[in-house]
Amino acid sequence: MSSGNLAADRARLVTLLHRRSSWRATKALPLTGTQQGMWLAEQLAPGQSGYHDVAALGLTGVLDTEALHGAAQDARAGHEALRCRIVGTDEPRQVFDAEHLDWRVFDLSALPEQVRQDRVDRCVALASVEPFTLDEGPLWRVRLVRLSAQKHLLVCVVHHLISDGWSHGVLLRTLLAGYGARALGLTPASPPPATGYRDWLCDRLAREHAATASLAVDRLARELPRGPYRFRHPGLTGSGGERRAVGVRVPVPAAERAAFTRTCARSGATAYMGLTGLLALLLARTTGETGAVFAAPVAVRRPQDAPVMGCMVNAVPVVVNTTPHDTPAQAVAQGRAAVLAALRHTDVPYREIARAAGPPLSTADPLTNVGTEQFNVAMTSVRLGPLTVEPLPRTSLHLRHDLTLSMGEGSGGLLELWSPPALWSPGIVPDLAAELADLVVASAGGRRKNLSA
Repeated sequence: MSSGNLAADRARLVTLLHRRSSWRATKALPLTGTQQGMWLAEQLAPGQSGYHDVAALGLTGVLDTEALHGAAQDARAGHEALRCRIVGTDEPRQVFDAEHLDWRVFDLSALPEQVRQDRVDRCVALASVEPFTLDEGPLWRVRLVRLSAQKHLLVCVVHHLISDGWSHGVLLRTLLAGYGARALGLTPASPPPATGYRDWLCDRLAREHAATASLAVDRLARELPRGPYRFRHPGLTGSGGERRAVGVRVPVPAAERAAFTRTCARSGATAYMGLTGLLALLLARTTGETGAVFAAPVAVRRPQDAPVMGCMVNAVPVVVNTTPHDTPAQAVAQGRAAVLAALRHTDVPYREIARAAGPPLSTADPLTNVGTEQFNVAMTSVRLGPLTVEPLPRTSLHLRHDLTLSMGEGSGGLLELWSPPALWSPGIVPDLAAELADLVVASAGGRRKNLSA
């Protein structure tokens, strides 16, 4: 390497360090590449961009409403992301001074049961899609619905501009820990460090600038089988319109799911890697085409960021080189290779890869219409004194992809295919879920009736 190259590298490093230092000193920060895409999507479809994260908790037993409200206030005070708002239009910036809590209580306990359920559904649906005022904040809301003296529904809606899959769990744990302490008259535990999220943002912005300045964006775009990529199926009737989604369970029994996880581990793959490969094989057999591209959100957290809320994620394109004639075992290996390759490029903004790949698709994602995700929030009940808290299945989800494979953690985690029904012919997605289940079982040495090869 020549001294000229060394001097250029040194100058670029000095520039990046100076930029990061200046960001730390200011109250307003630029948006990361991931946030820029979310912000733009929200401008185009306020409230229906697919970036509203909805969590619902069933509360059974004696509820201390004041303690729960106080716990939500504690969460707002403890997490910078919950005080975030986005200002400006040409070059939006994020500041962390939103002061109030969007908290509302609805008492439906006096209504007849059927009327009450209809009102609950409407309340959840409205809370899920009501646009946030980005420049005023806050970018999250809490709705408590009283169903009876012993039953309540808690709905938290958080914009992905300030959250991610990991943060979903952080917020729920924060609320429950704060409520448990307050209900007992104790002082809630200390919140995370006050500057944790902003420190992460500064580091992330510097990494993205360095990655964009390199040749990584163009190189990754050239590696795509065809860009933009689109999974084409005769039953997929459109790509626009209503994107409210429903989930279809992939019917793999618990024993076979555990056997599949062990089979993946023996080949050095995680269950997520194996399922990614099998989904690509399913799509290849369905269409006769070779190669698939999935959009996969990846947490880009450091160990010290575990208790911090924020949009600390980047999507990566996972390129799986499958053919319709591959075996399930080969597909698992290809899924492993594809995920490992994608994880080497988590600093490269997804939207920059999409730009380099060519003209965007007419779907919500500019690069691909298929996504994968690992949903890592525990779905187990929690006991807080006289109160039982039960996480409820996701509903009122607006999906940015035509098809998404959602994988819960562990052998007992949910395994679902999510899709907007308005875009699919009836019965197609359940058929795909059954065929994927067959591939999972076949990978672990079993066989089911729908297995095609």
